[in-house]
Amino acid sequence: MKKMLHFPAIDAMPEFPALPVPDYARLNKEFQKALMDPENKVLRYAENGHPIFGAYIQSPSNEMVTWGILAIGVHLCNQPTDWIGVTYPDFFVEKTGLFMNSPGGMRQEHWYLFYVNTLAGAVKRALFDDDEKAKEWLGRSADGMLSMARKLNYDFNQQGYLFDQDRPFTHKDIYRQPDSIAGFGYNMLFAALQAGRKEYLAESYQAMLKYQAFSDNPWYEIPNGSAGLMAAAWLDAHGYPMDFEKIAGWIFDPVQGPLQTGKWGAEEVDGLMMGWRGETREYAENAAYSMETLMPVQFLLPAVRYTPEL
Repeated sequence: MKKMLHFPAIDAMPEFPALPVPDYARLNKEFQKALMDPENKVLRYAENGHPIFGAYIQSPSNEMVTWGILAIGVHLCNQPTDWIGVTYPDFFVEKTGLFMNSPGGMRQEHWYLFYVNTLAGAVKRALFDDDEKAKEWLGRSADGMLSMARKLNYDFNQQGYLFDQDRPFTHKDIYRQPDSIAGFGYNMLFAALQAGRKEYLAESYQAMLKYQAFSDNPWYEIPNGSAGLMAAAWLDAHGYPMDFEKIAGWIFDPVQGPLQTGKWGAEEVDGLMMGWRGETREYAENAAYSMETLMPVQFLLPAVRYTPEL
């Protein structure tokens, strides 16, 4: 095995965390009970009778980034998934040929698009692994992402894409998302391995080379960087050399990246992740998000399988 990798920000953290590890099994049961309680207005049902979960209780939204996590969670808890799995097809939008964050959606920010399709792939593996229709949807969605990337000349330094107008959009420069090339690279790799698009392996590698070529940390939101690390680890282990130390370093970066270190007042915050780049660095450092903090784990753990030095 190669020499273990070290990251200065992690090496500087206390060897033993000041806070105890929560009882996640108990919290999981409490969360599920609260989730399913109609009084809490989280679980709702669409007009077609399919279960949906708003991003927050005041929202009428029906989002893959919420539903997908819960669907996989039900599977991981070894509980029946037939009741929740029926919603899966609703997120594949025939007009775009893509999985979208909301049924019928025609516009999407880049990080949402790639994370949604990452989740769609995870749900396929968990709930529909032998389903040919699910495999077809993933393949078609990968085709759509590649078509968009080529129209952008693989430059994702925009906010997102208007599929009904076939063009990118950016409302403000602070919303530009250049790290989305990493999310694209992961989805191309997944399609090559799981959706019958073997020719997209080369697309994944070229995308990841473009990502690691950034001189400064291109972080916008953590899903792209996390998925990119997983892709880089797999590629490097299979004969496609990658600088995954540099790519991992962008996740564990407290200067330009998302990593929180030290204390916030009296609270230990080592290891928490900021939400997004924001207008200023001070703005970014003012918050840590649950989703962003948990996000890297699901990619880092399997990445170690391919690059043990991580």
